[in-house]
Amino acid sequence: MLDDLQDELEELLPEVPQSSRIKIAVLDTGFQLSKAASENFEEQGRIRAAESHSFISSAVPSELAQSQWRLDKDGHGTNVATIVLKVCPMADVHVAQVFRTRKDLENPRLGAQIYANVANVGYSRPLLPSSIMSLTSTNGYL
Repeated sequence: MLDDLQDELEELLPEVPQSSRIKIAVLDTGFQLSKAASENFEEQGRIRAAESHSFISSAVPSELAQSQWRLDKDGHGTNVATIVLKVCPMADVHVAQVFRTRKDLENPRLGAQIYANVANVGYSRPLLPSSIMSLTSTNGYL
Protein backbone atom coordinates (compact mmCIF):
# COMPACT_ATOMS: atom_id res chain seq x y z
CA MET A 1 0.00 0.00 0.00
CA LEU A 2 2.79 2.45 0.90
CA ASP A 3 4.68 1.51 -2.24
CA ASP A 4 1.62 2.32 -4.38
CA LEU A 5 1.20 5.66 -2.62
CA GLN A 6 4.89 6.42 -3.11
CA ASP A 7 4.65 5.67 -6.85
CA GLU A 8 1.61 7.97 -7.20
CA LEU A 9 3.31 10.78 -5.30
CA GLU A 10 6.47 10.52 -7.40
CA GLU A 11 4.39 10.83 -10.58
CA LEU A 12 2.53 13.90 -9.29
CA LEU A 13 5.39 15.83 -7.77
CA PRO A 14 8.25 17.38 -9.67
CA GLU A 15 11.77 16.86 -8.36
CA VAL A 16 12.33 19.19 -5.41
CA PRO A 17 15.59 21.19 -5.40
CA GLN A 18 17.89 20.38 -2.47
CA SER A 19 17.55 23.92 -1.09
CA SER A 20 13.80 23.58 -0.58
CA ARG A 21 13.62 20.00 0.67
CA ILE A 22 12.02 19.29 4.06
CA LYS A 23 14.43 18.07 6.73
CA ILE A 24 12.91 15.64 9.24
CA ALA A 25 14.81 14.42 12.28
CA VAL A 26 13.57 11.02 13.49
CA LEU A 27 14.41 10.58 17.19
CA ASP A 28 13.97 6.88 17.84
CA THR A 29 15.77 3.51 18.03
CA GLY A 30 17.99 4.00 14.98
CA PHE A 31 17.65 3.12 11.30
CA GLN A 32 18.70 -0.21 9.81
CA LEU A 33 17.74 -1.19 6.29
CA SER A 34 19.43 -3.64 4.00
CA LYS A 35 22.78 -2.34 2.81
CA ALA A 36 21.48 -1.83 -0.74
CA ALA A 37 18.35 0.08 0.35
CA SER A 38 20.29 2.24 2.78
CA GLU A 39 22.95 3.06 0.18
CA ASN A 40 20.22 3.92 -2.33
CA PHE A 41 18.57 6.41 0.04
CA GLU A 42 21.96 7.88 0.94
CA GLU A 43 23.00 8.25 -2.71
CA GLN A 44 19.74 10.11 -3.35
CA GLY A 45 20.52 12.36 -0.38
CA ARG A 46 17.34 11.21 1.39
CA ILE A 47 19.16 9.81 4.45
CA ARG A 48 21.49 12.45 5.79
CA ALA A 49 24.19 10.11 7.11
CA ALA A 50 26.67 12.88 7.93
CA GLU A 51 24.10 14.59 10.14
CA SER A 52 22.77 11.38 11.77
CA HIS A 53 24.07 10.35 15.17
CA SER A 54 23.55 8.12 18.19
CA PHE A 55 22.86 10.06 21.38
CA ILE A 56 22.97 6.99 23.62
CA SER A 57 25.82 8.08 25.87
CA SER A 58 26.88 4.62 26.97
CA ALA A 59 26.44 3.04 23.55
CA VAL A 60 29.94 3.43 22.15
CA PRO A 61 32.95 5.71 22.33
CA SER A 62 32.13 9.11 20.82
CA GLU A 63 34.12 8.51 17.63
CA LEU A 64 31.86 5.53 16.82
CA ALA A 65 28.59 7.28 17.67
CA GLN A 66 28.54 8.70 14.15
CA SER A 67 27.70 5.22 12.76
CA GLN A 68 25.95 3.58 15.74
CA TRP A 69 22.60 5.05 14.62
CA ARG A 70 22.70 2.48 11.78
CA LEU A 71 21.86 -0.31 14.26
CA ASP A 72 18.20 -0.67 15.20
CA LYS A 73 17.65 -3.50 17.68
CA ASP A 74 13.91 -2.75 17.91
CA GLY A 75 12.88 -1.85 14.36
CA HIS A 76 10.59 1.01 15.41
CA GLY A 77 12.92 3.79 14.25
CA THR A 78 13.48 2.00 10.95
CA ASN A 79 9.71 1.71 10.41
CA VAL A 80 9.08 5.39 11.23
CA ALA A 81 11.88 6.65 8.97
CA THR A 82 10.84 4.30 6.15
CA ILE A 83 7.26 5.62 6.26
CA VAL A 84 8.57 9.20 6.09
CA LEU A 85 10.82 8.34 3.14
CA LYS A 86 8.02 6.59 1.24
CA VAL A 87 5.19 9.02 1.92
CA CYS A 88 7.14 12.26 1.69
CA PRO A 89 9.43 12.19 -1.36
CA MET A 90 10.43 15.82 -0.77
CA ALA A 91 11.86 15.02 2.67
CA ASP A 92 15.35 14.14 3.82
CA VAL A 93 15.74 12.21 7.07
CA HIS A 94 18.24 12.86 9.83
CA VAL A 95 18.38 9.92 12.27
CA ALA A 96 18.93 10.51 15.99
CA GLN A 97 19.16 7.30 18.00
CA VAL A 98 17.94 8.26 21.50
CA PHE A 99 16.99 4.83 22.89
CA ARG A 100 17.67 1.20 21.95
CA THR A 101 14.25 -0.44 22.27
CA ARG A 102 10.72 0.54 23.25
CA LYS A 103 11.19 -1.54 26.41
CA ASP A 104 13.75 1.08 27.52
CA LEU A 105 10.86 3.54 27.82
CA GLU A 106 9.25 1.38 30.52
CA ASN A 107 12.33 1.45 32.76
CA PRO A 108 12.25 4.47 35.13
CA ARG A 109 16.06 4.44 35.47
CA LEU A 110 16.48 4.65 31.71
CA GLY A 111 13.70 7.23 31.34
CA ALA A 112 15.83 10.06 32.71
CA GLN A 113 18.69 9.09 30.38
CA ILE A 114 16.36 9.00 27.38
CA TYR A 115 15.10 12.50 28.22
CA ALA A 116 18.73 13.65 28.48
CA ASN A 117 19.47 12.06 25.09
CA VAL A 118 16.52 13.90 23.55
CA ALA A 119 17.73 17.17 25.10
CA ASN A 120 21.19 16.56 23.65
CA VAL A 121 19.63 16.35 20.18
CA GLY A 122 18.45 19.93 20.66
CA TYR A 123 22.06 21.02 21.18
CA SER A 124 23.38 19.15 18.16
CA ARG A 125 24.26 21.54 15.35
CA PRO A 126 23.59 19.12 12.44
CA LEU A 127 19.99 18.46 13.53
CA LEU A 128 19.05 22.06 14.32
CA PRO A 129 18.13 22.98 10.75
CA SER A 130 15.46 20.24 10.71
CA SER A 131 11.99 21.42 9.75
CA ILE A 132 10.33 18.69 11.82
CA MET A 133 11.54 16.58 14.75
CA SER A 134 9.63 13.33 15.25
CA LEU A 135 9.69 11.41 18.53
CA THR A 136 7.08 8.66 18.57
CA SER A 137 6.21 6.12 21.20
CA THR A 138 3.70 3.30 20.89
CA ASN A 139 3.38 2.63 24.59
CA GLY A 140 2.47 6.05 25.99
CA TYR A 141 5.63 6.56 28.06
CA LEU A 142 6.83 9.66 26.18
